Amino acid sequence: MSTFFHKFNELPLGVKMRNNRLNFKIKPSLLLPVFTLCTMLYGCGGAAKSSLSSGLVEAAEQIYSESANKNTIQRPDSPIFPTTISSGTTTTNSPQSTNFPQSTTSSQSTTSSQSPTKGKTISSEMILDSGATNVNYDFEAALSEADVFNEGPNFEEIELHRALVANTSLLQPVKSNNPLLRNYYTDGTYAYRALVHNGNYEYYLVKSRFYSGFDDAQVVQELFGIYQNWSSMTLLSPATPTVSSYVDLRYKILKYEADFIDNRLDLDTRTVYSGSKSLRLLAVKPTSARPITKASIDNEILALRKYSLVNFTAWFNIAEGTPTSLLDFENEFLPQAPGIRVLLSDQLEPRVEMKWGSKKTYRANVTAESKIPRNQWVKLSLYLGLTDNSNGLIQLRLNNNLIIDARGPTLMDAFGVYNRLQVGITANASPSNAVVYLDDINFNSAQVD
Repeated sequence: MSTFFHKFNELPLGVKMRNNRLNFKIKPSLLLPVFTLCTMLYGCGGAAKSSLSSGLVEAAEQIYSESANKNTIQRPDSPIFPTTISSGTTTTNSPQSTNFPQSTTSSQSTTSSQSPTKGKTISSEMILDSGATNVNYDFEAALSEADVFNEGPNFEEIELHRALVANTSLLQPVKSNNPLLRNYYTDGTYAYRALVHNGNYEYYLVKSRFYSGFDDAQVVQELFGIYQNWSSMTLLSPATPTVSSYVDLRYKILKYEADFIDNRLDLDTRTVYSGSKSLRLLAVKPTSARPITKASIDNEILALRKYSLVNFTAWFNIAEGTPTSLLDFENEFLPQAPGIRVLLSDQLEPRVEMKWGSKKTYRANVTAESKIPRNQWVKLSLYLGLTDNSNGLIQLRLNNNLIIDARGPTLMDAFGVYNRLQVGITANASPSNAVVYLDDINFNSAQVD
């Protein structure tokens, strides 16, 4: 168990920026309250918007019973997954253990010349839980060092991702001191999340970065699955007004047994930012019975937690209507799926809202540069430093212009985790149809402390 615990805490879910030895302590006095929190969350998990079956293994109870006698977990001198990031090149050295699968790859990434800062050379260790307790962590300094500004396809990483299909015979539940990281599994080298796809459990590789340009897909169904970056879609509409109804329609669409009814996702070859295709999303106008509609693509494979640095960039073209929101980072295990989201005013002015508690909102100074023009491609970039205190980082750029630069809580609490990303028309509350085109989506994240 000791060997397994060392290896699990080095999983490739974020970038650790310290070269020195990590002493990770679990206080026995915290086990009971954390276990109580886990029990409470498990009880309310069924109310959360989730595609997971309640029959999946919940690892939280086992976490604490096995952790009780392990007060200090020290990283080995030779970490299992050391990675060097320099000038856009990532080289990954495979672990030197015969107990776990071996994998070696090197890949070349394309870094945008318009990035706010260049990624510096850093030594990174991949872990799930951070022992950091620095309340005044300097996310801006971390932003200048972390390599989170890669844009464009990385074909070697894509091929590696497609090859890393989970060997289910090797999977064990994640050992984490965070009860919200349930339904995550590991084969000792990589982490996976268990999701339902086409009626069966499948294990999706958790990744810290991905690119989606839509050019390789021939039909919408090919965007989803364990070989892809998207695990689901949301189609809340008057025709499918409940979670169960749109989940049922989604399953049928992905199995080629049904077509879209009112809300739609379509690959488009006419309105394109780059390449040969974009994704067109339609969310029909709401009704009194269904006051909000949605049409989005979803990645439910994330594990973003405290001291994660996040960079999301995509190109949007708002062709019709006034979408209420374009982007959500959420925790689907909690009621109402709280998190960070990018909203739009009636004049298409972006703002960032923390959907939790008082719903603190960060707004831009209204100028011509802070409004999204219709029927034009615009680049929207969101940078986040995740923490539960007032030192969290929130930066929003529109066409590389910094329109929001704020500090405040970006997580619900110290155990906060964002496991889902929704992109597209994540809400439409306006009295008209909304049509949005998407292209060149880049997601990058790094664990910085």
